[in-house]
Amino acid sequence: MAKRELETLADRVRFARKRAHLTQAQLAERVQISQPMIGKIESGSETSRAVEIAAALGIRPQWLATGEGPMVENGLPSDGPTELDAALDQLRFAARGLTIEQVKQIAAAIEALRAAPTV
Repeated sequence: MAKRELETLADRVRFARKRAHLTQAQLAERVQISQPMIGKIESGSETSRAVEIAAALGIRPQWLATGEGPMVENGLPSDGPTELDAALDQLRFAARGLTIEQVKQIAAAIEALRAAPTV
C-alpha cells in the first residue's frame, strides 16, 4: 500500500486491522469499546483510543497516530495479534451459546487433530 493511501489515522487503523485479520467487532472486543466506535474511527469521525488500538494490533502508537517511522518495532509485531489469534477469536465467537459439554467436545476434537499425523 502506498504511503499516500495511509495519510489519516482512519486509514492506518483500517489497514492495521485488516493486516491482523480482525473484523471491526474483534478489534472492538480487544480494545473494550463498541464496534460502532471502531467504525467511527475508521471513517475519520472519531480519533480517540489510538494507544489502546495500537496495543491491540501490536503496532507502534506513534506510527498509528502520525504515520511516521516503522509500523512495528524491528519489522515484526512483538506482542500483537497473529493470524492464530484471529482464528482463535473467531472460534471463541462461534462457541458462544454452546454448553460447557459442547465446548469440551470441541476441545477434544482439537486435541485429536493435533495428535493425528499431518499429511
